[in-house]
Amino acid sequence: MVILIMIAEFYLAVWPFHAKPSAKNFFSTYVSAPLYVADYFVYKWWYKTKIVAPEDMDFSEAAWFDEDDRQKAEEEAANPSEKISLRKRIVASIAG
Repeated sequence: MVILIMIAEFYLAVWPFHAKPSAKNFFSTYVSAPLYVADYFVYKWWYKTKIVAPEDMDFSEAAWFDEDDRQKAEEEAANPSEKISLRKRIVASIAG
């Protein structure tokens, strides 16, 4: 996701909307991308952390959320709620 954001920022830095391409515009728009990369590596160096491969990550804390979602889905399947019209859902979301 970060790489996609950096690509989009680069595109907007080279071809800005409603402005002429210029070096000043490029550097003022794209300065955040190299700073992000530098911050990431300075953090890794300062705190002496390593890059962890996805297969080595521990997602055991997320198991509780998965179980909670599964229980809610079972309860909804056992006791389905009534269908609410689109108009009522919009009014409810606006009114709170």
